[in-house]
Amino acid sequence: MAALQLFGIVAAPVLAIPLGAAVGLWRPPRPQLASVVQHLAAGLLIGAVALELLAPVSHGSPWAAVLGVAAGLLVVLILDAVSLKLSGGNESGGMGLAIVVGVDLTIDGFLLGVAASEDLRLALLLAVGLLVEDFFTTLSLIISLRQSESRKKAIWITAAITAAMSVGVAAGLLAARALGQFGYHVVLAFGAVALLFLIIEELLREAHKVKETPWTTTTLFAGLLGFLLLHMLI
Repeated sequence: MAALQLFGIVAAPVLAIPLGAAVGLWRPPRPQLASVVQHLAAGLLIGAVALELLAPVSHGSPWAAVLGVAAGLLVVLILDAVSLKLSGGNESGGMGLAIVVGVDLTIDGFLLGVAASEDLRLALLLAVGLLVEDFFTTLSLIISLRQSESRKKAIWITAAITAAMSVGVAAGLLAARALGQFGYHVVLAFGAVALLFLIIEELLREAHKVKETPWTTTTLFAGLLGFLLLHMLI
């Protein structure tokens, strides 16, 4: 039963990738609706970062926090620079965005795998946020790719990203066995930076392409409150 629960927890966010791509290819939502749900997903993930990732790190070694955040910052800055270079300075998308999303979701998969090995409750809560994030990140990516790439190529890119996150999950499950408490906290801090990068640079950037309204702003904090209540109840 535990193995089945573990599989369900790690599989759900991975399967959200092709689901988001399918919606993007065949029935993309109206921009205003997408913006509302992207705000909601951002709120959920901010809650996950604050309550599930950084809270345990704050009770560990300060050096683990410094090392994890520094490594995470270095990786996301490199990703951002690579994305801009591949997109010719255009921040709106293209293959540069596809590479960034692929690497970022692989990191998220690794984080989820480590969490699932160490604490099923943490993995479950993290998976809730990642499921919504993966769906809308992939949806936004596919909508962007439709402007410059064929549908067939977009499908292949989706398959590659899905496989990459699956590899990340498997690597996290295996690596967790070799991590002590210090290494575990480094991974959590690193993952927090990767998630914050994706929230700011992908979810909210896409969400703000339409006019901001009090309703869309409220949904961000509704997502944060929802995750807080989930954290308290589980």
